[in-house]
Amino acid sequence: MGSNCWEPEGSCYDVGAVDPSRNYGHLPTEMLEEWANKETMLSYQYHAGKLPGVSKKEAGRDAKVKVMAEIDQIFAERASEKMKQEYQEHLRAEFDSRLEDPGLLHNFLYFKIPSSEFMLQFYIAVWSGQMARVMIYLHGYGWDLGENYREIPADDVWSQMSGYEGMNINERLKVKELLETVGKLNRELKAKSGADSGNAPLLSIASFGGGNEPMRLYNPPVMDWAIFDNGSVAPMEELFPDVSKWGGKVMYYHEDLFAALRRPTLFDTRDLIYMFGLSMYLGSENLPKALFVAFRLLKPGGYVMFDLLHDMASIRRVVTTQGWPKGEQEMYIMRSADDAVVAARQAVNAINGNLGHSMEKGGFDIEKIQTNLVEPWGITSTMVTLRKYA
Repeated sequence: MGSNCWEPEGSCYDVGAVDPSRNYGHLPTEMLEEWANKETMLSYQYHAGKLPGVSKKEAGRDAKVKVMAEIDQIFAERASEKMKQEYQEHLRAEFDSRLEDPGLLHNFLYFKIPSSEFMLQFYIAVWSGQMARVMIYLHGYGWDLGENYREIPADDVWSQMSGYEGMNINERLKVKELLETVGKLNRELKAKSGADSGNAPLLSIASFGGGNEPMRLYNPPVMDWAIFDNGSVAPMEELFPDVSKWGGKVMYYHEDLFAALRRPTLFDTRDLIYMFGLSMYLGSENLPKALFVAFRLLKPGGYVMFDLLHDMASIRRVVTTQGWPKGEQEMYIMRSADDAVVAARQAVNAINGNLGHSMEKGGFDIEKIQTNLVEPWGITSTMVTLRKYA
């Protein structure tokens, strides 16, 4: 595919499968990065004014008209009355405008996006900046056009795409590591309280930027859970419908993470704090400030986990072609594993230096630095675990 054409080479339905167990077939693994780079370049050239919108050529205009007709049909047949109204009032114009991007139209064609209610809802959430909602789709759940929240079927094209998209896999790897850490700390806490204790203390955790909290989807142990997020999130009764049966405690603070400093009852109470997907927006200046908040909330010996996103083809495609919000400043993204190690050490040195000049006692030690490698995309993120010392 040349840089000046937008037509996809087949689709996820008809490209021959390497693995017979795959539902539709997919680009062979070794071609994924090449495909993503081509798609991203189309979008980059379009947004830079170097490539015209698809409607400038007859073939592109015809393809876009066909895609829009399919979107019209699925909204007419399956959307709730509320969604139908929103579609007519502004969402249709949004799709029509964004699909002038040849890279995005290519994406809609390749993944048969108009056939999937979940795909369409995902894009609506991305474009409207509802990132708490967006992140849940990466874990296999979401909202259909009838606004019903449910597990996404395995035969939906969303499941096909998400199984091979580097950024999606990266998010699931982070939660897997988090769950392993939570399980380890929970076992240690129970062991300290006595194997026969029927009323062992709950593991106490906090999440900064928790959104709709993906970890809840993976059967976490009973915990005392504090979540901070000032974005658009689902109601508590939807996020934790069985919290009383679960036996844990959940407190959702609809505030940003820095508001935790105004809640002294939380100080020195948490065994673990995690903040995923935040460092790229916090930047090198504000990351140590967030770590200071974590320091105040953690017990001595408690842990804080955060991630550093890496520059690679998947994130470039996500941001450039799919239209993910970038924030007001350039995203803080690592260029290599060595850069991530340096950034982690700089953040720890900064927070420890600040603590040393304040009335606080103690600081952080680096407990672990590990990279998430997703082939063929390469390193998608680096995960950093720090331990508080008094």
